Amino acid sequence: LCEDSTENYLFHCFVNVTERIKQDTNGMKLRQVFLRSGITKHLLEYLDTVLPANQPSTSDAWKECTERSALQFVLISLTGLVKGFQPAQELILSLTTVLPSLEQLSSISTKEKLGNYAENLIESFSLDNEAVQSEVSKIRMSAKQLKEEIAKKHREKVLQEMGMIQKPGVSIGKVVASTDAFDWNAALAMEEDDEFVCKVCKEGFSYLPEKLLGFYVYSVRVSLGARGKEAQAISTVTNFNMIHQTCHHDAARADAQRRPQPKGEWEGAMLRNSSTLCNNLFPILGTQTNRGQYSSAVEKYWADSPLSGSAVSHMNRIRLLCHDLRLLLMKFATESSFSEESRGGGRESNIRMIPFFVQMGMFMLDYPESPQRKVFEERLSTFLEGVKGPERRAEDSMDTSPYFLVLSVFMMNLEEWNAWKFVLFKRILRVGLESKTEQEDNNLPDAMDVDSDCSMTHLWKKCRPYMIFFALINYVHEELKESSGNPARDSNEKISHLASADWIIKLNKKLMDCGFAISEKFREFIKELKDNYLLIDSFDEMIDVLGLLAPVLSESPSVSEFIKALK
Repeated sequence: LCEDSTENYLFHCFVNVTERIKQDTNGMKLRQVFLRSGITKHLLEYLDTVLPANQPSTSDAWKECTERSALQFVLISLTGLVKGFQPAQELILSLTTVLPSLEQLSSISTKEKLGNYAENLIESFSLDNEAVQSEVSKIRMSAKQLKEEIAKKHREKVLQEMGMIQKPGVSIGKVVASTDAFDWNAALAMEEDDEFVCKVCKEGFSYLPEKLLGFYVYSVRVSLGARGKEAQAISTVTNFNMIHQTCHHDAARADAQRRPQPKGEWEGAMLRNSSTLCNNLFPILGTQTNRGQYSSAVEKYWADSPLSGSAVSHMNRIRLLCHDLRLLLMKFATESSFSEESRGGGRESNIRMIPFFVQMGMFMLDYPESPQRKVFEERLSTFLEGVKGPERRAEDSMDTSPYFLVLSVFMMNLEEWNAWKFVLFKRILRVGLESKTEQEDNNLPDAMDVDSDCSMTHLWKKCRPYMIFFALINYVHEELKESSGNPARDSNEKISHLASADWIIKLNKKLMDCGFAISEKFREFIKELKDNYLLIDSFDEMIDVLGLLAPVLSESPSVSEFIKALK
């Protein structure tokens, strides 16, 4: 960027600092300094100057724009400078073409991952800012309508080539005689929006139903820090790019044979993964996928994980999977970045893989070779027996209440979950109340009385992420499972099910047959999460939205008294 090495060094230091500004009081003060100095405004004016407006993504103007070496650094710096900082966020509203251009850039694939940086910047502009969120929604709605109009015209063209016409107000076309040639490629293209499609061969389960599909993920080893002991787990994120296992292997072999510069397996895969880091392939079990092939893919997934040896033995995989899913859900609950390590993939990409965490877990629990359902049912039942007591764990255990809430997804039918929901809600609230804030970790004085409004605000901040986490768990239960119509078992009975239980068979079949539709439903839940749960700012409203206000008021005269009793 700069010919002078000192200037180049200082420039990269600036980018690194702005990218890592924290979301606390000091971080907001630092953002204010940059805003007053005019730096934030100058960066936005740069985007206003270089980003094409109302130009096709394939135009020369966009080609020239994406080749600018400074663009990615401006996007990264601005993402840190405006995140959650309203005075800086509102500057974007006066630049009418920048947000639409950023939205367009987010869908353009480039070697420098500009699309991912643009998506992250839009999220930073929108964070806790209703005006920007509204503007982004309008832009996306307009883009969606334009795509639908283009798709409609394309569909009409294809129908004409097939010798069919579309009657007004009727969803089924009328076949008429035609001698025109039929364009199969155009017809196949219409189906890409209705199923998972491989990034390499562009085929999905419709035409290659027996080929195993998976999506690229990036997994890292994390320490859960169980009281000073090294408790290792895995944290996984994704950009949710699909590829056949065979297509991945063929591409990896071709990359290894490249001359003069061969590429490693995951270096080449990164390019197929929208320039986002990846180091594993998460398999999907389709309706006609061979179970033996899926089982082998699951084995390979764990063999390629960041952990090794006994850490990923059959008996430990369910536990690791639950902690992985717990860490993922907590990222949603705390509004943490999904792309900090992988440099790509946002909330919409990552929520789509949750159903396939459940699919793999259900598969591993009932392995014919080493079924583990009984083992984990015993562990969950033991936890439930003591669930009304204070939160405790063994010194060498990393399995606390949030872990068991995730485990309930695999162990409980919908009636059992509904029967235990309020008790588990109180347990997760207690975890939040017992958690430490940054102020408390620094041993600063905290003299707030539990009855004061100030204290309730303080307690809300501690409990908020755990309540959102609970809402996500509740959504997974309700979206994936169907009511049997039978009354729930007595709460004194242990959780116990055969692999042939009706709810297990139905859940597995639903995930196999409707994987794409379910992942799309989860993606749509992001809007509900952003427009509803993440905007709630009180215990009363959150408890009401969760449908738990009646049982709360049956125990206490008010929500505040209920919280006080738990504390």
